[in-house]
Amino acid sequence: MKQKFILLALLISMCSLGFSQNYQLDSSFGKDGTTSNPKFGAEKVAILPDGRIITVASGDVAKPNLTCTFPTGKLDKSFGNKGRVLLPVDISNPILLIQNNQIVVGGMSNSKTFIVRYNNNGTLDNSFANGRKGQGITAPLMDIKLRTDGQLILIFFAEYYPEQYSTIWQLCLNENGTVNTSFGINGTSTNTFRDRYYIHSPSFAIDQLNRIFAAGYFSTELFSIELRIIGFNDNGNLDNSFGSSGSLYVSYIYTYPEAVTPTQIKVLANGNILTAGTVFGGNATRVFMFECKPDGTTKSAFGTNGVVTINNYNKINKIVEQDGKIYLSTIDNIVFRFLKNGTLDSGFCDNGILTVNIGANAQIRDMVLLDNSDILLTLFSQQQYLAKYTPASSILKEAGFLNNLKQENIRVSLYPNPTSNYIHISGLSNEKAAIQVINNSGKIVKSFTVENEPMKTIDVQDLPAGIYFVRIIQNNKLTTLKFLKQ
Repeated sequence: MKQKFILLALLISMCSLGFSQNYQLDSSFGKDGTTSNPKFGAEKVAILPDGRIITVASGDVAKPNLTCTFPTGKLDKSFGNKGRVLLPVDISNPILLIQNNQIVVGGMSNSKTFIVRYNNNGTLDNSFANGRKGQGITAPLMDIKLRTDGQLILIFFAEYYPEQYSTIWQLCLNENGTVNTSFGINGTSTNTFRDRYYIHSPSFAIDQLNRIFAAGYFSTELFSIELRIIGFNDNGNLDNSFGSSGSLYVSYIYTYPEAVTPTQIKVLANGNILTAGTVFGGNATRVFMFECKPDGTTKSAFGTNGVVTINNYNKINKIVEQDGKIYLSTIDNIVFRFLKNGTLDSGFCDNGILTVNIGANAQIRDMVLLDNSDILLTLFSQQQYLAKYTPASSILKEAGFLNNLKQENIRVSLYPNPTSNYIHISGLSNEKAAIQVINNSGKIVKSFTVENEPMKTIDVQDLPAGIYFVRIIQNNKLTTLKFLKQ
């Protein structure tokens, strides 16, 4: 008996060790890991606090709509009209975000700004001053950012040729959708950049201090190209404490005759600012990343002088961070995972690279990471797809330390499955047993030792939605059960 207890303790302690993660389509999601509907599509994706998945599509690809699915990929037919809400207007380049458990959709419709908010059941939020917003700004709406105080920042951008200047507008809305007139001048800030300070095709990010950052590039008639990052303070004015008078220039990423695609930008959990993009022309197309500190100084420990490059890959369209690791997605259906120092994570898929193969000529449009490290993607081709990737191999086999146990079924039952509150495990003998609940990335999230308990009830209400494994070791035998938390 003593030897059995020692073995049990060893197994429990070793189960917390990490292992390599290979990803494949999650067969429990939708149909073999994907959902698709050519009439409705999916361009942008966001996750509600209860784990349900919201997607938005514009008239460019389908009927302009919101769609709500459960974490299993099944339509939530209690949302809107059997799982969908048709938008009142057609919009281009839709923007989607979650604000206080509500759904905000924005974009441009007939050259006018459109923004609307829905409740989490798909009904229109009549407390929000919905409809067209813009306060006279006719430039395209580029992004919407959520401040920590619940207010929204609408960001507009326009470039002017051949005058060579560009303008960034920020419009601040209160939580109810009215204009916050204390922001900037009557709710709007305007910053124009001319000549040497001109910026092309920026993307935007916001930090915990409600500062906005823009990342783009600058080019002259002599084709010298520089990455440019601009910092704004929380009232929309240039933040002169960032870089040099509010701007940071990085000239050593590109060399003539190379050019650059629009960049992406992300404020990391540590407050640092990460930009990523693609350089093309010259000898090879390559992806780059650049990281700087919140004041605009280069993080020299990241890559070489703050820069990481990878050859032969195409346009970056999303940056996501989780647990200190950086994920980049590209339109040529690649997902990279980097460690915090900028090196590819060799423990992820093929030396840090996941290749996505879904549909004919499909391209990744958006990416989010779920709490269990599953990867959710939207893809566009003749059909639009929502795809979910999850760690592929059996957790037990990858752990590699269970070979001395008899891996055979213990006659137990787990119910209900799926569940949202509790699971019950019945059929246990009176012998001492170890029970572990493990998430899809291999992390033990609950652990118990039981004895003389024929049935064990486990509260899973606090677990994020997703797939979990229950590992049971009893009488020198091991069995693993699987359940879905909704």
